Amino acid sequence: MLANFRTLTPAVRLAAFDPGFRQLHRTARKIVSFTHLPNGWHYGQGGPITTQTLRDAFDVYMALLLAGFTSTDAFAGAGYEVLVTAYTGDEYIGVIVEPNGQLSLRHESADEERFYRDKMAMSEVKQKIDQIAGEILWSSYGFSIREISTEREIDSTISRSRPSMAASPSFIGNALIAFRALSANI
Repeated sequence: MLANFRTLTPAVRLAAFDPGFRQLHRTARKIVSFTHLPNGWHYGQGGPITTQTLRDAFDVYMALLLAGFTSTDAFAGAGYEVLVTAYTGDEYIGVIVEPNGQLSLRHESADEERFYRDKMAMSEVKQKIDQIAGEILWSSYGFSIREISTEREIDSTISRSRPSMAASPSFIGNALIAFRALSANI
């Protein structure tokens, strides 16, 4: 079954077209646009991407965003596959979503392959994306426990508040968490 705008969930439609979600706008819109590729668009090969392939591509895309990647892109392949990519500095992650549901993940650092595996399940891809993001995006930030001191006005006694967990900064926002849940319904 080929996808069209009506077969996509509100989450995908919002991510693709709502100008309030600038981070999502370009790549999500590109993924949705693959439904309109004409037959034979690539030297006689290729055509519109199926709904399931688009769902999987969007799920990979959301996993990259939720892991913290901000530079993303997507490309349609002549074999009806979708390549979803993320970049940061010299780091590159590419996930190929095949029409048969198989996924391949490649991670390169400074043009050297650090990881490649094909025939992965979606859960494995998401786990690997999170692992890579932890290594390259959050290794210098990490999670830390901060102690907060307060001073009492009356006796100038300094007491420590209970420690609180402070996570790495999120530039994507809480709205994306809702998108991950909704994108499963595409």
